[in-house]
Order: sequence, then C-alpha cells, then structure tokens
Amino acid sequence: MNQIIDEICGEDFISICTFDFFEELFEMIEEKKIHMGKAVLLLKRIGSCRTIYGIDVNVFFHPLLNDTFQEMIVEEKKKEEKNEKLLVDLCECCILLSEGRISNEIFEFCLPFILKVALRKEKSDETQKEVEMALLTLSEFHLFAGIGIEMFFDEITWIIKHHQKHGNLTRLAYQSAWKFLIRRLLFDEKLEYVVVNSLQFVKEVRRVLDELMGYVDWKRMNEKEVKKSEIYVKELIVIERWIQTLGIYFDCWEIFYEDCSILVCYIDQVFQAAKDNHREICYQCVRSFEKAAGCCCVEFEDLIKYGAVDAILEVIQRQTMDDRITYESFRFFMHISTALKKKWKSEIGETKRKDTKKKLLEKFEEEGYEDSFTKFYETFHFLNRKPIFRELSFDISDYFVKI
Repeated sequence: MNQIIDEICGEDFISICTFDFFEELFEMIEEKKIHMGKAVLLLKRIGSCRTIYGIDVNVFFHPLLNDTFQEMIVEEKKKEEKNEKLLVDLCECCILLSEGRISNEIFEFCLPFILKVALRKEKSDETQKEVEMALLTLSEFHLFAGIGIEMFFDEITWIIKHHQKHGNLTRLAYQSAWKFLIRRLLFDEKLEYVVVNSLQFVKEVRRVLDELMGYVDWKRMNEKEVKKSEIYVKELIVIERWIQTLGIYFDCWEIFYEDCSILVCYIDQVFQAAKDNHREICYQCVRSFEKAAGCCCVEFEDLIKYGAVDAILEVIQRQTMDDRITYESFRFFMHISTALKKKWKSEIGETKRKDTKKKLLEKFEEEGYEDSFTKFYETFHFLNRKPIFRELSFDISDYFVKI
C-alpha cells in the first residue's frame, strides 16, 4: 500500500483517499481487522504525501480517526516508560493529516520526540527517511503559535549547520528544516539576524535553487509528464516549497538586509524557467513577488532591477491565468501603487520615490500594461462574485503609478 501511495499524486491521490476511505479504515481499526501500528504508518505516509503535494487538508481530515490518535497519545503520556516510536508516529500522523487540529498541549508534549528523530546522525537509508519525515512534520509547525521556541532553536540551527558542513540530509528534509525555522520569524523576530547572517540564508537559497534547477529539463517536461516522473517529488516539489518559503520570509521580514533583495532575482529565475509548463510553481513565484512588494524592507527599485515587475507584467498580459495568479498579480500592483502615492519623510527619500515612479511609468507604457490591465478591470464586477477577489479595490487608480 505504501508503494501505491508513493506512485499516485494530485487528482488521483484525492480520488483514492476519500472520506469514505478513511471511514472504512476507521471501522477496520474499531473492529480490529487491521493492526493499529500498521494503520498509523499507512496514514502517516498518506499525510506526508498530502503535505508534499500541498493538497487541501479538508480532503483528508477525519475527526474520529484524529480523536482516536490523540487519545492514544494521552494514554501513552501517562505511562512511566513511554513508547517514543509510537508517540512520534502518532504525532506525525495527526499533524500531517489534520494540519493542526490537535491540542497545543499534545503537540508540545510530542515536539521533543520529533526533534530527537530529526537530530539523528546515522547515514542509513532508513534513518534518512525517518529524519525527512520528522522535518517535514515540523515544517507544518506554524499552526502552533510560539510553542517550543526555546525548545527547538539550538536543535534546528544545529541541523542546518551540520548539513551545510556534511550534506547529510535529503533535499526535502533540508528544505523542511528551513521552512520550519522561517515560520518561527512570525513569533520571534530576533531570529532574523541568525537566519540571514549565521545561517547564510541568501547564499543557501541561491546554491540550492541553482543545484535543483540544473536537474530539471524545463522545456521537455510539461506538468502532466512530470507528475508521472520520480523527478517531480525529488526536484520540482522541493523547488516549489523553497519559493513558498521565500514568500513566508517576505511576509515576516522586518529588518533591512541589503543582500536579501536579490532573493527576488532568484524567484524570477525560477519563474522564467517554469512559466510555460509548471503553473503551480509559477503561482508560488507570483505569490512571493506579491509578498516582496508588500514587504517594507524590499526596495521598489529592486523589484524592477531583479525582474519582478517584468514577470508580473508578462503574467497580466497572458490569457491563461487562473484566479489565484490573477489575484496575486493585482495585489502586487496595489502594494506598489499604495506605497508610491505616499510622500517619504526625507528629501533624499522623496527624490528616490519620484525617480522610481518615473521608471515604473516608463516600463508600464513600454509593456502596454494599462491596456492589458483595463481589459481585466472591466470584468471586476464579475470576478468580485468569487471570494478570492473580494479584497481587491474597485478603484482603478489603485493599480497604476502616476507622476
């Protein structure tokens, strides 16, 4: 069954792992037709696939199964000699399948056991898989607020530094460790200096993306073909998760570091490679551009310099955008327009603002942005019926930059 799960993805995955499937599995557990240990391992594998492919958690959430596993964790917690392996399996299963629908108390109890697995140094294939699963689970840790910040900081930074020196983690495991840490910036901004300087975040992003992109034949493989290929999980999914993590970073970024703006350039490189054949990666790139435009620490000139503006203009002019990409593109220009309408405090800043506005206006005119955008704007009243668009402004001036 695990092999079957590994071989399916996307729509096929959803069509097999239905609510009825989980209901039947729950009944089999209740009637003792399947060993609980095997059921937990099976569901943990399903949960990891759900997380890797980014599938909506509501497809999988089954309250009775979730309650059963949480009760097992509580019972195990009461024992003097605890079964650490079972606790790790149960907690990983709950988090990966139900995305946070477990109590903070239970998660805080399980966290040290998951970290212990993530810290293993053995080089066997089995250990690598266990470490990867633990870090993948931790990458979903954002739903548990500030729990355990003091418990994980030394451990997770050690994991990242150790890999940078010895290369002991899989690509997915390493990305998950970073995603886990970046999400902590929401709760402890003091970590930002460590992330950028001590752990060399910008340098690592460039190195990893260059390496990953070198493995992919972007022109030959379209999205349907790669879903049938082993490379889909091993490279493209990890690239997608890195771009998503950069979007999270821009969302949290409070302190200005000059080198960090070049992250926009790395996102553009992925966008240019993926734009014709890989819509999900393209969406994550556009979303990260939007986060960068809304980040007070990214210079607007860098959005022009490193390709974000050109990329979004190209997206706007395409006729095949989906709703999510359309929405993020509009928000990108809303952020820029809003910021450049406000006068900046210093005389130097005000001069710079006017210069940036001029550059943007010239680019908009050169690319025919206004005509392309106006065509979309004419359909706003129709789009507004869809929940995703209801946050957008109906004032067309909010999407343009004027001198």
